Amino acid sequence: MPTAAYRTIAQRLDVDENTRTIRFVASTNDVDRWQSIIRQHWNTSNFDNNPVALFGHQHDMPAIGRVADWSTDGELTRSEADIEFAETDLGEELFKLYSTGMMRAVSVGFYPGAWEMVERSGQMVETMGSLEEPNELLELSCVTVPGNQNAVSLAAARALSSSEPLMQLIKEIRQEQLRQAALLDEFTKQRGANAAPVYLLGE
Repeated sequence: MPTAAYRTIAQRLDVDENTRTIRFVASTNDVDRWQSIIRQHWNTSNFDNNPVALFGHQHDMPAIGRVADWSTDGELTRSEADIEFAETDLGEELFKLYSTGMMRAVSVGFYPGAWEMVERSGQMVETMGSLEEPNELLELSCVTVPGNQNAVSLAAARALSSSEPLMQLIKEIRQEQLRQAALLDEFTKQRGANAAPVYLLGE
């Protein structure tokens, strides 16, 4: 089984208070912080049967909602998603944080499709997904740490200071992200130009 990859973007769009639904930019084909591009070719056949929204890619926790809609634009430059938040304590708390702008980031969990190296602005970056071998969407997660790590995580920490279990979970996720970032840095130094791709847990 391939290793799942995770990529984060911080852009909240519309908020519907009546249905407890928020629309996000879920993924784009821009170069991300890992110097990679997620091409917006998605296989959602399995995801459509169980369109879960999670917190921090924690697969052993109950879902915090469901992805009510997933769509990719005609130019294949970005994908958007609607998250309908569950009527649970955590679902309520996250909906409030997102609707007030305290949190903005979501992260896609996926199995990468076709992989190749391409040149962008004089640098080599890896690309994932193609029409023939699309990325397989697994889930969409609410996360506190986007590309600009400090700005959103500090705001979220202030808002969540009264929720000790959630704060502890955020701390554990951040520690794992830092550990994986160190592994990725070490792997990048060791990987040769012709080595097979390996996907590590990102944000």
